[in-house]
Amino acid sequence: MRLFIAEKPTLGKAIAEALEIKKRHKGYIECANGDTVTWCVGHLLEQAEPEDYDEAYKTWSLEDLPIVPTTWKMLPKPETAEQLALVTELIQKADSLVHAGDP
Repeated sequence: MRLFIAEKPTLGKAIAEALEIKKRHKGYIECANGDTVTWCVGHLLEQAEPEDYDEAYKTWSLEDLPIVPTTWKMLPKPETAEQLALVTELIQKADSLVHAGDP
């Protein structure tokens, strides 16, 4: 299955309409040709807060700056976690991915 990942729902719908919609689901659309279209809803991930790296940074001071982690963490946004889980699940089933978002 080829998976199109659109930037937002409206773009996903337009792509699916161009490919011919077979069935709509919550968070994705199956197309008649076997492709699937899903989308992001804004940013699905956000940068971790300083305290997510070290509890000592929960109340950091100027002496702590700059805080530069060796590995940056990205965390699911609570309001988009369900869509992120769906996109991740669909990626696992896909044979190929088509990026249809911002570069």
